[in-house]
Amino acid sequence: MGSQSPVYKIPPTIFFGFAIDPEAQFYQDQDLQKSRNMFTHVLESPKGGAVFGSSESFSCFSTHCCVRTREYGGVSMWNKSFSKKLRCVIIAGELVGEQVLQ
Repeated sequence: MGSQSPVYKIPPTIFFGFAIDPEAQFYQDQDLQKSRNMFTHVLESPKGGAVFGSSESFSCFSTHCCVRTREYGGVSMWNKSFSKKLRCVIIAGELVGEQVLQ
């Protein structure tokens, strides 16, 4: 099923993992340069949801929600739940202008 090929990682890539307490806010700007393309992938989302960025327009109410966060140069997260942690990862890498097709 499908095809297999080796994976070559050319650009530098950064991975961050977070577990944010209920009602907590978090802002990360070190090591996240504006030249990087960043995605936040939610692994576990509480019932109240989470907010990414500085406005409600980046609200996420389910798991496996993916938010592109390149425009800010940093990542702001807010766990709106009163009882459960928010678990997510940030994946950031520099753009090199190559196709992502095998």
